[in-house]
Amino acid sequence: MVLTKKYDKLGHILLNVFIVFCTFEVFIKGVLTLQQESSSGVNAIKIGILLFMIFAIVLKGKIKGMTTKIKGIMFIYLVFFIVLGLKILSINQMSDITGWLSDNNNLNYIFSFVCFIIILNIDIKRESVINTLIVSSTVVMVISFIFFIKNNYYGLAAPDIIQAYSMGFLNKTRMLSIFASPNHAGLYFVMVYLIVDFRGQKNLAMLFKLYKFLLIVCIMLTLSRTAIGILLLYIIIKIIRSKNAKSVVRFGIISLMVVLIGITLWIAISKYNVYFFSASYIKADNRWIKWQVAIEYIKKYWAIGAPFNIKVQMYAYVNSAITSVEFSDNLFLEIASRFGVPLIACIFIFMIKNLRRAFNEKKITDITKILVFIISSITTGSIHFTIPMILFIVYCDKFD
Repeated sequence: MVLTKKYDKLGHILLNVFIVFCTFEVFIKGVLTLQQESSSGVNAIKIGILLFMIFAIVLKGKIKGMTTKIKGIMFIYLVFFIVLGLKILSINQMSDITGWLSDNNNLNYIFSFVCFIIILNIDIKRESVINTLIVSSTVVMVISFIFFIKNNYYGLAAPDIIQAYSMGFLNKTRMLSIFASPNHAGLYFVMVYLIVDFRGQKNLAMLFKLYKFLLIVCIMLTLSRTAIGILLLYIIIKIIRSKNAKSVVRFGIISLMVVLIGITLWIAISKYNVYFFSASYIKADNRWIKWQVAIEYIKKYWAIGAPFNIKVQMYAYVNSAITSVEFSDNLFLEIASRFGVPLIACIFIFMIKNLRRAFNEKKITDITKILVFIISSITTGSIHFTIPMILFIVYCDKFD
């Protein structure tokens, strides 16, 4: 009994260390001048911590039983590894697969599976994870506000990237935080908010409310449509499921929120050149172009996705010039283009089946989790953002 407690504690500590390290990994790369060697070194540390967590699970001596939902996820990963096996059999030289694995974007697909298995088998205290997130995210928020107020990211992001993330007003850049990406930052802040919102407010209630308010401010300053959409969805569902408010009051609050959002949209579109709400920007968004290119890859390589020796590139127009990027800002299209239609079909069947069950059983928390995943996957290449991905796995498995 003593040994089991010790090993559970070891895995729990390692998970907290892993969360903190993944939070600051981009910042660490920036401090190390964004050299290629620093990126490899940071990835090596992440993999090392994962191996230690696997060691802790093995020492604990038991793997948790699988629920129906976990069996569904495991089946999806089984299809994924079958597709990987078929792709390996089709290669001409081993350098094709090593080159594919060296790409961090591709490594994260396997990385997410390992994290899922590890987090599933570590017994953790919610309070400890929440405390870790509060402390680390407070540090992140302080740095984020300093960067935002000074409008200077001290070399963490290239000048052309900073220019691309201009708010379009106030002569400010969207809050990139320590992640060098407003979308990465937005997903991080919103996942932290979803998790810490589980905490009660008995001790230091006012201070905790201020902390959550500052998280919301950070989410808004990123101008990440995905993160803001997830936050609004979460708040609306939380109001609907509230047991203290009467149905009329809940309907009134939601209606007021919708009206206020509508007025804000109208003012922003008609009076100001605001990136987030610009109707012309939405119409000419590069994301649509990248989605079209992704669909072409899917048509051509529908069975098991693009071969390892073909680098999946989504072309987009930036300042009237064609540039290539390695992700489509849509996780579903990206999975289909890289790994084929059968795999993405399994994912859709799994989501639809569980969403239907959650609605039938009125499990609002499960509905929120599935919808959060769908929104973030459709509008961002969320698999590329390590820490929001890890926090989402923790949120889904440990917070009910």
